[in-house]
This record gives sequence, structure tokens and C-alpha cells, in this order.
Amino acid sequence: MIDYNSKHFSWRSYVFLTFSVLTPVLTLILFQTDIIFDFFGTTGTWLTLCLILICLGGSLIMAPLTLKHKNEKRTIAIIALIITIINFSIVLFLIWFAMHFSGP
Repeated sequence: MIDYNSKHFSWRSYVFLTFSVLTPVLTLILFQTDIIFDFFGTTGTWLTLCLILICLGGSLIMAPLTLKHKNEKRTIAIIALIITIINFSIVLFLIWFAMHFSGP
């Protein structure tokens, strides 16, 4: 018989981990702009940027949902949280760098 009160990994942990892993992958794809421009044009760059923001937002939404659930094991959630914090700081640095060192 299955004990539903025991701690286990659920879909929340896996979705949180997926969002947090997709963000740096998409960021690396965005740095390969020559490939994106050749294949998709400028639309591909905007699409990749929107996907990065969606994955980052999804990670930030899934973090409290996963960590506050009482029957959830915390191992995957903590790993995904560390990845999300690193991703968020990299994205903030890239935004800061673009705002201060681009343009006239």
C-alpha cells in the first residue's frame, strides 16, 4: 500500500529543476547569435530572450511552491534553487552590463 504522507519527489521538483536548467541553456544559445540570426533572423533572438525570461519567471514561481509543500523531499528543490540563484544573478549582470556599456 502506498503511504501518501511520506516525503517524496513530485512533479513540482521536476518542473522546478527543468525551468532552472533550461535558463542557462537558453542563455548559452543566445550567445550563439550568429547561428540564430542565420536560421531565424532577429525573431529568433527575441524568441530566445522571451523563453529565458519565461523559464526564469517559472523558476521563481516554482521555488516557493516546491519548498513549502510539506510532503516534498527537498534535495532536488535545493539544487534547483541554487541553480536559479546563479541564473538570476547572471541575467541581472547581463542586463546591468548592457545598460551601462552599450549605446552612445
